[in-house]
Amino acid sequence: MNKRKTIFVAVVIVLVAAGAAWALGMFGGNAEFAELDQLREQMFASRDLPDAERQQLRDQFRQRVEGLSESQRHEFFEGSREQWMQAAQERMDEFLHCHSRSGRPG
Repeated sequence: MNKRKTIFVAVVIVLVAAGAAWALGMFGGNAEFAELDQLREQMFASRDLPDAERQQLRDQFRQRVEGLSESQRHEFFEGSREQWMQAAQERMDEFLHCHSRSGRPG
C-alpha cells in the first residue's frame, strides 16, 4: 500500500509539472508569440516596402499586441528585447554613417 501511495504521488507531481510547463509555453512555444515574431521579422525586413505597406504591418502588429493581456505583453517584449535593441542600434549606426558621409554633423 505504501508503494502505491508513493507511485500515485510521483505521477501527480509529474502531471502537475507537465501541466505547468505547457501553460508557460515550454512545449511548442506560444502560437500568438510565434505570429508576433513573424510580423516583427516582416517589419524589420520591410524597409524597402512602400510606406502604406509598412504602416499596414505596423497596424497588424499593434492590433495583435493589443489583444494580449498585460502579462503576455510584458513576457513577449521581455523575450524579444535584445532583437528590438539590435534593430534600433542598426538603424542608429546607419543614420550616423549616412550623416558622417554627407559632411553634416552626426
